[in-house]
Amino acid sequence: MRSLPFFCIVLVIVSVCHLSAGATPPALPLFGDQVVKREIGVEGVSTLIEESPARVRKTPVEIAQKMLQKKTTYADAMHNVVDFIPKHVATLHPNGGEVSWKGRCFASYSASVETSHDGSEWAITVKNDHSSSLLCSDLFLFATVESWHVEDYFLHGTHHITWKGHGNDSVLDVGQYGIRVFVVDESIKEVLADLFDVAKLFFPEYDGKWHPAVPDFVAEANVEFLKDEVNMTMQKRDDVVIELDESEIRSGDFFGIIRLDGLDPLLAFGMGSALGHSVVAMWINGTLYVCESQVKSSYWPANGIQRTPYKQWLQQAHAADYNVVFLPLSEEMRAKFDEQAAVDFFVNTAEGLDYGFHNLLFTWIDTVQDNYPPPLSWQLVQTGFAIFDTISPSLADLVWNDALNMRLGTKGLNTAQATIEAEKRGINFTSLLAMPEQDDWVYENGPNMVCDVFVVRIFKEAGLFGGIASEVQATEFTVWDLYALQFFETYESKPRPKECQVLDPSLPYCQLMGKYRVELGDTYNSIAPYPHMKEKCPSLPPHYYRPPKC
Repeated sequence: MRSLPFFCIVLVIVSVCHLSAGATPPALPLFGDQVVKREIGVEGVSTLIEESPARVRKTPVEIAQKMLQKKTTYADAMHNVVDFIPKHVATLHPNGGEVSWKGRCFASYSASVETSHDGSEWAITVKNDHSSSLLCSDLFLFATVESWHVEDYFLHGTHHITWKGHGNDSVLDVGQYGIRVFVVDESIKEVLADLFDVAKLFFPEYDGKWHPAVPDFVAEANVEFLKDEVNMTMQKRDDVVIELDESEIRSGDFFGIIRLDGLDPLLAFGMGSALGHSVVAMWINGTLYVCESQVKSSYWPANGIQRTPYKQWLQQAHAADYNVVFLPLSEEMRAKFDEQAAVDFFVNTAEGLDYGFHNLLFTWIDTVQDNYPPPLSWQLVQTGFAIFDTISPSLADLVWNDALNMRLGTKGLNTAQATIEAEKRGINFTSLLAMPEQDDWVYENGPNMVCDVFVVRIFKEAGLFGGIASEVQATEFTVWDLYALQFFETYESKPRPKECQVLDPSLPYCQLMGKYRVELGDTYNSIAPYPHMKEKCPSLPPHYYRPPKC
């Protein structure tokens, strides 16, 4: 899977939430117990009812200047990806009594919400005490699928929020899910600085022109992130390109890639995968091509489902600092592989299609709660999607709204409307997300396939799933699911090419290029196909436990 992964979307959502907090900071006194009342409308725009003398705050320009002066390593920035994601700490149910939690600065929090007779107005009471520092504050996001509000609590005491203007749909949502409360373990200023540092990880080196290579210090930071967060170790190796003779490569042979650019490691963190991108070899009219679903970028020249001559692809991959492993099909699978059927599918159906953004998230989300790496939560996904939808509806439609509508058999519903429509049918939001994506779904831009889905679909069209093909959805596979298939050569009956043995003596396959060794682990090449495979599989770090057959 390439570009705009789920975590990038979350980062955008989080940044918007925090920026909205910074844009309308509450005016608070410096010392003493105070009761601060705020009245907010459904759009989340706050109007202060009672306020004390203003607390001194830096201007946005001053904050930006401070951010630029901050010396943060790329390794720190990678870890900050996790640190600034809002954490779900409480759910306030109307007239449901108090709930309690601990904050970063205040050891004790309690809150409750009371509603008006018609449910259109919510009165939230928040109490906090036992501050760890006079200069510390706790940043909270209160959210539903239709509106949100941000509070930065600097003082202990009792705080009141009056939230007005809610219609029937919003009342239904809060009746079902409550008001979701999230805490950010950093101040607004720290969050802005971290967002700035993290953003740098997703841009290539620039010195007047864009370069396809990954800078060494960025790669090293990503390796450290993978070790700490995914329990995956990547050792340095000699970056020698092994150009296998074309006669050794057959249609259906698989190339797995990880690029240490900030993006693939986040995918690895979400899926528990050692790879971030997937491509497949195809012989078409006597020429060997590498076929893939890809996105045009600073390091890749073409967009969508495409083919590139093998030797040209090797050059482009090496320039992009790919770490590439070659996983040929086993002799049994090569014998089953219907090359003509695969070529026909590629040429007549797949080639030229856009990258499969519509099912990008849904290859990964299989369960109601066991696919979200902490501190990410389904509550943040639910409300974060809805918040982002109000900011960029077209992007929200592309990445999740159209897929939600497909599951409901509706058209044109936004995130909040789709959530509420599902609730009316007795389907909760997490179950809606976990509904298996279907290979035969056709979106407005045609069938959608991310990189691994495209490769599995080639396998499926070529007959590798045999009689259960109709019961296997390629759109449910992640990259990890793909290389776990028991389809690949074990090299038990024949040795690996000599150059592969010399460069990587410990690997059971060939690594064709890359500055770091790619180890796929014990689950590689271990799972035989079965009906409805990969439709209900968890993926939680750091151990990524999966039930048998997952």
